[in-house]
Amino acid sequence: MPFSGTSSCSAPRWTEIYEEVFVPAIEGCGYTCDRASVTTGSLIKSIIERLRIAYVVLADMTDSNPNVFYELGVRHSLSKRTIMVAQNAKHIPSDLRGYWSVVYGTSPKKVSQFKADIRRILEEIDNDPGRSDNPVLDYLDREFVQLSRQTQSENLKRLTALFTELTGNAIAVSRIQAGDDSTVLLSYDCLSYLLQTMYVDVGPAILKDMYELRNLLRSMERKGLSEEEHAVARTGLCRVLQAVSHIRQKLACGQYQEPETITVMQWSSCASPEVRTSCEYWTASLAKEWTSVSADSVGCFNCGLFSRTPTALAVDGDDASRDRPRTG
Repeated sequence: MPFSGTSSCSAPRWTEIYEEVFVPAIEGCGYTCDRASVTTGSLIKSIIERLRIAYVVLADMTDSNPNVFYELGVRHSLSKRTIMVAQNAKHIPSDLRGYWSVVYGTSPKKVSQFKADIRRILEEIDNDPGRSDNPVLDYLDREFVQLSRQTQSENLKRLTALFTELTGNAIAVSRIQAGDDSTVLLSYDCLSYLLQTMYVDVGPAILKDMYELRNLLRSMERKGLSEEEHAVARTGLCRVLQAVSHIRQKLACGQYQEPETITVMQWSSCASPEVRTSCEYWTASLAKEWTSVSADSVGCFNCGLFSRTPTALAVDGDDASRDRPRTG
């Protein structure tokens, strides 16, 4: 809501509407409501920052103020949870009326209805804070889905190449164990690529098997292994092969779920008790000092900075306010 007068409201009247209509409706839902104040300095920078970090933004589009429209576009590009309000439906573009929008009035009956409408929308936001609420984010969501599909396809191809490599190594290990190593070629390029890039998080148990398998394959190339070590290599190879086949099938169906926490490797200088060799082995674990990386924290750029201490921001034509979490 503009600080200066518009075609339908004077500047003092805008202040009355903010204090008598907006504040009671928003604070009645457990949010704090903050309005922009006239500032000096880098005004645009301040506006954009506040539009970005506010959990909820109310954009009053009454009288089609151009500054409000600009700020609404900025908000739509940066975040979700924006509610468009106006005293007349014609002030809200028809292309945007399908998103969260409310027409309000200043009579007691209409103020009461506005409170109910705002409560309903804020409850919807609390239940689904990541819901797209504007055409910009609709487009970006479609692009993300397409990108996710492309990434899935690329990872599926990499796992297919790894599967092929492992099947070849299984035959090679069998020949070496049988004493026929004249034409045997071992390969672990695809295995090394997964270990280097973690393009798919296979979990700690399989990751440990993969590192140990690569070390055993390297040892075979350099100096060979004992009969016991060959048996261990074949067993580990079978486990990795089965795991890769299973992950590949799940990924192809879109059903593979990576671990909730990122699998982290720790170096260990002690040899694995099942394999008695002089080379060092790796162990995989979820390092205690590493914190969980969840969907919420990764997505915080899109989801905003609030959890359960929300603030609503009223956008006017001159500035946007900084959020202030409610106390208590």
